[in-house]
Amino acid sequence: MMKELVFLCIEDDQVFRELLELKVKEYMEQYHILVRFISYDQIPQNINFDLFDGCFLDVEIGEENTFAVMQKMRSLGFNMPIIVISNYEQYIFHSVKFRIFDFIRKAHFDEEIDRTLENLMNYILQLNVYVNVQYSRKTVKIYLKDIIYIHTNSHHIVIYLKNKKEIEIWKGYHEVFLESYPNLVRIHKSYVINIDYCVCIENNYAYLINNKKIKVSQRCYKNFMQAMARHNF
Repeated sequence: MMKELVFLCIEDDQVFRELLELKVKEYMEQYHILVRFISYDQIPQNINFDLFDGCFLDVEIGEENTFAVMQKMRSLGFNMPIIVISNYEQYIFHSVKFRIFDFIRKAHFDEEIDRTLENLMNYILQLNVYVNVQYSRKTVKIYLKDIIYIHTNSHHIVIYLKNKKEIEIWKGYHEVFLESYPNLVRIHKSYVINIDYCVCIENNYAYLINNKKIKVSQRCYKNFMQAMARHNF
């Protein structure tokens, strides 16, 4: 049985919306993934973000724009990919602060949609990445998507999860995380964060969800900013 993905789409151009939905469904079908769109030609008053795996948002919907939707999604802690679509390239600068996944120019749709979908597919595959750890005398599976940040010491680490649970493991960071994962970025000798949950950077601090802020060390600053740039684009 195919896995199903559900996408929110807010787009008031019906012809373009149908083209977008067809392109996404055809692309995902080759990976045996079913796609369902819940689409609106106006901005709905109430959106249950729990329903969606990602969203495609045109910026201009009539006399309104969808920036308020992006803001609400992020403020509520939803980290799903936001793919912004617009005729106007200048909107990309305003969109970045909402940690968008990608920006597609309608005039270049045919050449940009495949790149976006390839990146989206890689992201979806990463959601299933996990590490096994020994905790409380049993093996525990920890998905990377559930990690907000990790406090590292020389011989043990504490993993802070989205459900506010903390898991302390008496092993070094590289003994647990044997591979390098793009979303796990060291910002201090004592801290590794999941860049997906970095809300913003201000005054050399990384602000994470759950009102957590962590100092970015001078040594890690350049690498962290490069990782943020890759993540946002």
